[in-house]
Amino acid sequence: MTTAAVAEFWAARRADNPGLPAELPEVWAFGATPDHADELLALVLEGIKTGTASSLWDYEHAGEKVPEVGDLSIILDGAGEPRAVLETTAIEIVPFDQVDAEHAAAEGEGDRTLAHWRAVHERYWREHSDSPRGYEPDMPVICERFRVLFPRAFGPAQGPVPAELRTPRLLLRPLLEADAPRDFEAVVATREGLLLWEQTGWPEEDFTVEGNREDLRGLEERHRREIAYTFTVADPSDTECLGCVYLFPTSAAFLARSEVTAQADLAWEDVDAVIYFWTTGARPDEGLDARLLEHLRAWFAQEWGWATVAFVTAERWAAQADLLRGSGLTQAFRIVEPDKEGPYLGFV
Repeated sequence: MTTAAVAEFWAARRADNPGLPAELPEVWAFGATPDHADELLALVLEGIKTGTASSLWDYEHAGEKVPEVGDLSIILDGAGEPRAVLETTAIEIVPFDQVDAEHAAAEGEGDRTLAHWRAVHERYWREHSDSPRGYEPDMPVICERFRVLFPRAFGPAQGPVPAELRTPRLLLRPLLEADAPRDFEAVVATREGLLLWEQTGWPEEDFTVEGNREDLRGLEERHRREIAYTFTVADPSDTECLGCVYLFPTSAAFLARSEVTAQADLAWEDVDAVIYFWTTGARPDEGLDARLLEHLRAWFAQEWGWATVAFVTAERWAAQADLLRGSGLTQAFRIVEPDKEGPYLGFV
């Protein structure tokens, strides 16, 4: 991190929002390592992590001011670059053994249970506390809630987020945790293509409905918080899952960590939204992909007001890449995500 980079970042945020103070807020990163900082920042930007915890003893040892409601923070990534601005919305100081399950879930880590929170934080304060007092079962913990001021909420150029897209043969509506059983069926039916598309080993051979339910809970939350959007693709009667559509800003954490190379006369910064989609392998011969793509292009232009949308797929998922090429879209970007074996292609 350089002081100049942080000052430039804050100046840009104040230009966007003149109501922000001239004084530079506290600057810090989550976690104890660069990888951990990136992991937790990603949870924040995806709308999953809305809380954090600190040792009161650490603040007292350093002689620093304890966070208060209304405080602003500039959050750094693992490389020390400023990435987000947070505002503290609630503070409660409680003994470690009295932190509750609600706060543990708000921190968004692991399986979001209190047991996981206790194990992770006990280990953290034993190994990384600045105070010589380290960890104790009754140590005072600052439980903090926050909201993201930057990056701004992601959505249409004007007006509210469209509630649905309905056509004679398709229905798109927000994906809900309650959709887990039928979404699971569609995922399993499409596993071969999704393995090529995701490149993380998901969906695993032992993938379960409950595991899917946990995934969908996070997707529903970030949709609600307007961080990114996920729409289930259903039949007109809304009884069968036919696929899924994911809408991201170019500032999404996983994209911000990626190497994006322009392959046409278009800048990545000019892209309004990045779209990923898949349709069930249970209906491979019905032209479902092509119909969905046609409807999406019209929907994003007319109801979302987006002039430039990038449809992205894995290069190794040749069938979907060929569909995008054959639809009249131009391959405009090559996207290399860290820890993914193959690149992704963006079509505009």
